[in-house]
Amino acid sequence: MEGFSSIRFFASPLILLAISSYINSSLAATPNKPSTEFIRTSCNSTTYPKLCFTSLSTYTNLIQTSPQLLASTALNVTLSSAKSTSVMMVNISKSQGMSPKVVAAMKDCLEELSDLVYELNKSIREMNNVKGSNF
Repeated sequence: MEGFSSIRFFASPLILLAISSYINSSLAATPNKPSTEFIRTSCNSTTYPKLCFTSLSTYTNLIQTSPQLLASTALNVTLSSAKSTSVMMVNISKSQGMSPKVVAAMKDCLEELSDLVYELNKSIREMNNVKGSNF
């Protein structure tokens, strides 16, 4: 259970960003504003703005000032992180000498990560179906 909290710590700002980027697009997408400032402004509405900005600022050339690309990138970055965390948790779970409580907590965490990966994949598929003004 405690491991899941750390996943939520990372995933929450990026998922919130995906939702809030549409709301903030009118403020952030002014024509002459650089991509970096667009991402920073959009991340300011998340629970963890620094983590959000750090996670997405390397994608400024891709995102530019597109709310749709920002949301899509946020979902993909979160998915990548969730997958790598799952791999790490599976490797850790193979360690010897863990108490039954730790094993149970790791199993719960892996189930939550699996659900997170499933939901993120579903969200990414939906984002791919959204076109133009429907976004």
